[in-house]
Amino acid sequence: MGEASTDDKLQTQPATTEARSVFLEKAKLAGEACSRGEFILAVELYTDAINLDPQNHVLYGNRSAAFIRTRQFERALEDGRYAVQLQPSWSKVGN
Repeated sequence: MGEASTDDKLQTQPATTEARSVFLEKAKLAGEACSRGEFILAVELYTDAINLDPQNHVLYGNRSAAFIRTRQFERALEDGRYAVQLQPSWSKVGN
């Protein structure tokens, strides 16, 4: 699916060490779920990570891709558009 690496996801970060740790785990598990084809689980995990870091454009882009794989096209479009709003120059969804 071409999900971003965990390092890419750290462009914005939750404020506390505990929240950051939970965020990293959720982002990692979401990517792994996508790799296994478990896209419904990936959507849930990306949503959890977004709740911890709502300004992270990579998470919205990755959740958009997972929404596509679950045929939730309207939600995919919403997330893709929001990712572009957050980071217009991000090539994964912006170009």
